Amino acid sequence: MGREITSQQNEQNTELFKRRLVQQLQQLKEIINQPDFGQGPLSIGAELETNIIDKAGRASHCNQWLIDTCQDPRQTLELNRYNLEFNLTPQPAKSMPFSLLAKEIKELMELTNQIAEQRQKQLVSIGILPTLTDSDLSDEAISDVQRYKLFSTLLLKDRGEPFQLNIDGNDPFKISTKSIAFEGAGTSFQLHIRVPKEKFSNIYNAIQLITAPVLAYCGNSPSLLGHELWDETRIALFKQSIDTRNDDKEWSHPPRVVYGQDWNRHGIWELFAANTYLYEPIFAQIYNDTDKSNSQLPKLDELQLHQGTVWSWNRGIYDHHDNGHLRIELRTLPAGPTIADMMANAAVMTGLAYGLADDIEDYLVKLPFKYAEYNFYRAAKHGMDAKLIWPSATGFGLTEQSPDEILKQLWPKVRQGLQHIGVDDIESARWLSIFEKRWQANTSGARWQRQRLHYLKSKLSGQQALHQMLKDYLHFQRQDIPVSEWPVES
Repeated sequence: MGREITSQQNEQNTELFKRRLVQQLQQLKEIINQPDFGQGPLSIGAELETNIIDKAGRASHCNQWLIDTCQDPRQTLELNRYNLEFNLTPQPAKSMPFSLLAKEIKELMELTNQIAEQRQKQLVSIGILPTLTDSDLSDEAISDVQRYKLFSTLLLKDRGEPFQLNIDGNDPFKISTKSIAFEGAGTSFQLHIRVPKEKFSNIYNAIQLITAPVLAYCGNSPSLLGHELWDETRIALFKQSIDTRNDDKEWSHPPRVVYGQDWNRHGIWELFAANTYLYEPIFAQIYNDTDKSNSQLPKLDELQLHQGTVWSWNRGIYDHHDNGHLRIELRTLPAGPTIADMMANAAVMTGLAYGLADDIEDYLVKLPFKYAEYNFYRAAKHGMDAKLIWPSATGFGLTEQSPDEILKQLWPKVRQGLQHIGVDDIESARWLSIFEKRWQANTSGARWQRQRLHYLKSKLSGQQALHQMLKDYLHFQRQDIPVSEWPVES
């Protein structure tokens, strides 16, 4: 989804595009089977999506101006004009990867804010900006990029009628819309973990398993347009805002925003193949076969493009550079509330992914995949109050357990996993302690936003309270104080 679409969208190109998908699936299988594919040091990278706001806390539609002025190749446009993404430099997993990523985010935020100040703008990292208005969620808010305009047109055409958003909560939200701008309202911190090809399935399954109990303490988007909804409203919003299904049958096609089809048994090829055959292409971009990179491996352009139009919450990535490698992109974590909190989340997810990988089969035979998917949406909705399905402590059957109970069982694996990939013990202790304090305080960015807003509403009107809450949020974020230490009443 990062490239422009230049090919004509017609039946002839669509058929050629599909043929190339099948050909490139076979190529991918052959590439992965090469003995030297993926050899190299493990690394950890990330992408951070941010919101641009004015001094009053309102969304500011000026991402193109910031990109043009900053001239930093690590910055990219996102769907909506008030979003800006940072593509961080991958860091070696050995030693201090999270500290290095944190340092780069801080420097990028400071440099970008210095430019933004020229127009009285600033950046904030938050799952959903609480001060959004209707005009921020219309077609006029979409970035002036051809692929986004085409994307919007084709998705709406595929659906055949407006998108229906229906998110429950303390103050349910329901709307019919023809704009995909709602999808851009949610911003995330996307973690990239490079993995050995022979361990891809084990690590991917471990991530699918543990996302729910970790996410329960990471929520940071509890509202939309003043409606108090899920702890991670971003999850529901993303799924519904581009859902092209409009089936009047007894069965339904899989959604394009998906947690997965099943536990992974055959590596990344299985993920690419499932997405290829289950989903009709949105775009039919035909790339030039003579467009070679410095790498000896093919880019698999058409296959990569199609994979980018199926939004798996945890996604397999093929990278053709150097000797090639595989990554897993974790898209479930929200942006914010602080750099410290995001790095703590990343450390926990990475540690559990590697800590559970060797023993993951013990869990997979006890927990059918449909319950892992169920857990993900329950955690997104209820946060730390969720009741998740988990193997019984007796070893037989399933029970409802809290995220707290599950994390207590899994926690020793976090440090083991980080040690396994060479993360320094002091580095691990620093970031895990931040997560532990949040866990012990039974809070998250979402819970703080709810509690702070309720407190402020006793003194201010609804809109005034939202703007003041965001002002307070930004104050603590700028100081990089972990959310576990943020006061609710002051």
